[in-house]
Amino acid sequence: MASTGDVHEDSSVCGGLSYQPLTNGEEAMETNDDDTSQENGNNSSENGKTEETPSLSEQKSIIAPLLNSSLVAGALWYVVDARWLKRWKRYVGLDDDLWSTDYVGSASDNPGPINNSDICTDGALKPVLFDEMDYCLLSGEAWNNFVSWYGISDRVSPIERRVIEIGTLRKLMVEVYGQQIKLCESDEETLITKEFSRTDTFSHVCTVGKEVFQYPAESKCRVWTFLTDYELVTDMTITLDEADVSPGDRIMIERQHADGKWPRATLNNADSGVSSANDLNSSAGAGNTVGQQRSSSNYISSYYSGGSSWYSGNQRPTTPGLCGLSNLGNTCFMNSALQCMSNTRMLTRYLLEEKHVDEINVDNPLGMQGQIAMVYARLLKEIWSGRFSSVSPREFKGVVGRFAPQFSGFAQHDSQELLAFLLDGLHEDLNRIRKKPYVELSDSDGRNDEEVATEAWKAHLKRNDSVIVDMFQGQFKSRLVCPVCNKVSVTFDPFMFLSLPLPIKKTRVIEVTLVYTDPAARPKAFNLSVPKRGTVKHLLQELGKISNIPADQLVCADVYSHRFHKVFRPSEMVSNILDRDVIFAYEVEAEDVGDGDNVTLPVYHREQDLTPRSTYSTYYSYSTPSPTLFGLPFFVTVPRRGTTYEALYEKILFQLSRFVKPERCTPLPEEPATMATPAVESLNSNGSTHGSSMDASDVKQEEADQTDSSHLEQETDNGNGIEADASGSGDEASDDTDAKPSPIADSKVPVLFQLSVVNSYGGTSISKFEKDGHELDLLSHTHVGVDWDDARKKQAYDEEEADAVCENSESEGADAADAVPKKIQLTDCLKLFTTEEQLGEDDPWYCPQCKEHRQAMKKFDIWKLPKVLVVALKRFSYTRQWRDKLDTMVHFPIQGLDLREYVFEPNPQFPAIYDLHAVSNHFGGLGGGHYTAYGLHHDTQKWYDFDDSGVSSITQNELVSQSAYVLFYTRRDVAVPPPAMNGLAGSSNGDASSAGSNSDLAAEASTSEALADAAADATPSEAADEDVSMVDEESADV
Repeated sequence: MASTGDVHEDSSVCGGLSYQPLTNGEEAMETNDDDTSQENGNNSSENGKTEETPSLSEQKSIIAPLLNSSLVAGALWYVVDARWLKRWKRYVGLDDDLWSTDYVGSASDNPGPINNSDICTDGALKPVLFDEMDYCLLSGEAWNNFVSWYGISDRVSPIERRVIEIGTLRKLMVEVYGQQIKLCESDEETLITKEFSRTDTFSHVCTVGKEVFQYPAESKCRVWTFLTDYELVTDMTITLDEADVSPGDRIMIERQHADGKWPRATLNNADSGVSSANDLNSSAGAGNTVGQQRSSSNYISSYYSGGSSWYSGNQRPTTPGLCGLSNLGNTCFMNSALQCMSNTRMLTRYLLEEKHVDEINVDNPLGMQGQIAMVYARLLKEIWSGRFSSVSPREFKGVVGRFAPQFSGFAQHDSQELLAFLLDGLHEDLNRIRKKPYVELSDSDGRNDEEVATEAWKAHLKRNDSVIVDMFQGQFKSRLVCPVCNKVSVTFDPFMFLSLPLPIKKTRVIEVTLVYTDPAARPKAFNLSVPKRGTVKHLLQELGKISNIPADQLVCADVYSHRFHKVFRPSEMVSNILDRDVIFAYEVEAEDVGDGDNVTLPVYHREQDLTPRSTYSTYYSYSTPSPTLFGLPFFVTVPRRGTTYEALYEKILFQLSRFVKPERCTPLPEEPATMATPAVESLNSNGSTHGSSMDASDVKQEEADQTDSSHLEQETDNGNGIEADASGSGDEASDDTDAKPSPIADSKVPVLFQLSVVNSYGGTSISKFEKDGHELDLLSHTHVGVDWDDARKKQAYDEEEADAVCENSESEGADAADAVPKKIQLTDCLKLFTTEEQLGEDDPWYCPQCKEHRQAMKKFDIWKLPKVLVVALKRFSYTRQWRDKLDTMVHFPIQGLDLREYVFEPNPQFPAIYDLHAVSNHFGGLGGGHYTAYGLHHDTQKWYDFDDSGVSSITQNELVSQSAYVLFYTRRDVAVPPPAMNGLAGSSNGDASSAGSNSDLAAEASTSEALADAAADATPSEAADEDVSMVDEESADV
């Protein structure tokens, strides 16, 4: 099966594609009216199923490699219910669940015919389903194999999806969901929703539109797209993906009148001369058009001509810059990044004044032919025009998606990733170096740092010289020391982001309650300190050190509502253990003792709900009262072979002996048979029932702690004397000459409970154990129900002792400091970033002196800082086995971030004192959540919250939060308030803009000198006292 990233990206888009005709295995899919199917999966006559089915091992070997099939453009893939595939994996042994080893070949796990009814509605795939969770994708070969082996339910049709290519890089993906597009006529009275593929052309859309509106096939039509205004499509061969048409967009089909006139005039009030849908190549005149100059480097310029813009939005006048951005479908991450960039005054002014036009580098092979710079500049003009309260960044998203297909869909992404792409794209599009020379850097070889840094920076500028370098790039100093020969290597590298780790503990404290096999020992709670990126095995090893129990004799489980909610495999990450989980570790007996074939069984306490019922189950033809779980579930280890009912009973009773005292029982009065019947007595292995009741005269009391088999008593019905067991009637039991005599029958101690086989959650009885002295059929996934007699439970079960737990103990490092983190400042993150550390085993450094890879000591320092400092807090962490988001509060200054003590450049031109001007926020967890932005408006000097299309004012007290993700700072010497942006956004007079710019720059220079002089006179402590404005701790905590 293809991975999620290769398979599809539009998991949040509604709708489903029309089914395609079968190309393979049609004969195997023919309908058969005979619904008979055998339990083992062979010889079924379900639709498409053949007579011979391979063995389970053969099925496994055939399908396993097909689940990782590569995508091929145009190939058909099939959607199948994830639960069906999961069940098949358990059936053939592909499931790695801890308790599933004995499920292989189990009739109860036979998946049966493929049935997708749970993921479909009205014959179509349900909206908003998720890959691997709700459905899985199968290649055609895998699908045809499954159909030939198991058939397909005649209630549903196959769900076929085709592999398509999208984006400039022609990325392959299975199009699980199509585009739901609204079609309308020129009068716009009726909207009809139809589904299209992203690879469908506008010509196909026009053809479908003619059919929908019942136009003659030969009629002449034009196609218009609509977002905030209609735009004429002039190239009918482009696809919906290339035009960045989004789900829910409106497309108008305009039919030409008989007199040759069009219902809609062209944007310049002239007839465009465009005829039929098959001949739409003539010009549409000036105005908004889609499809002009598609293959040229100016492709994007066709979207913005004649003073009208693709971005036309909600035309409500507002303050320039206070303009929201429409959410196009999970694009809040993009909107957040764009608003932060928009409020970066230096770059915004540069683009609004159109200084970028003369610097666009269309020949740079690493760039985007100037398209990113042009489309971003046009978006800024709309944001700062003052004409719109919100605009749609659809054109921007379309261009980004063409050059970075990972952003082309509608999945959630990382705002920092979008920022990195945008800044890098702007840099390459505006790179003043037309032909990059080859530059080779020499090793430091003990030279002065300043000399090496200057050499490295000059070499960098020979290949990279743009406005982005001028404003956003600084320089790191990297120092590596070989641990063997002490070779020192110093390099200087440029950076655009200052990505800071959060100084949090790398360990996590988990409370675990240990349940011993010794029945006399009470459970004991431990606070265990384990690595956050550790596994359950690390947790058990830590517990083993304290308890002196081998880790391989401990089982970790989450207990919820008196049942095992989940049993953790040792290889699972501790991140799968949530803070709200109640974790128990059970000591179990080694399974390799004796004959080496023991089995550990989960056991549940159950009591019967004896409330009389007036209705009966139609399935079993009798009423089965629901049992209620109570107490703590546990494990018991017994021999897999040779264990009888009596032996299992005694083993369980021995394990419960601390709080279960049979000697406390007193004779009970006679009770009706229905009242004394345990839960399991209502259902046996062949579906019949046998009642049993308590004979008070046979119930006797014995000394404490006697758990030998001779101390158990089998109760019989006082009326008919039939022994209650799973073998059938009493006569049948007595005729079984091979049966061993039951020690329970000779016991003088009353039977406290019955034993049954239950489901994994303990709520349903599957069968009752045979009490005939024969060995029980025990598997590792067998769950045992201890079905208590209500009266005996009240006498023998000590609830207070059963719930007793010894006081908490702590492992090394699990102290109060773990639970109460200190207040973290941004400078703490900087100190951690500049702390020396040793390289990991997977990331060694090649020592040129040793000629070997070494785990060198590495240290980062900041050599020089840029004018605009972008600080990314490393809240997200991704590895092959670990995904995490940190919601730790980091306190950062709004004004006066003083970084002078962290800058190693000997004589910086300006002091490294910064003021905050934007914040990108992320709310929620991994794989989702929501992004917003805070921005300081340059004219009003007020802070605003940019939440997609909404803009609202906020106070400084709201800026510092647990959601702050990317921080934008401007160096104080360049943070001079600009003139109003109204004229800049709409001005086309280059001379006026240039003159205004020159005077502003002169003012900035004089102000910068004054600030530099004042800052130079102040000591770092004085500057901190005067300049740092920290949000109050109480108001900042979220």
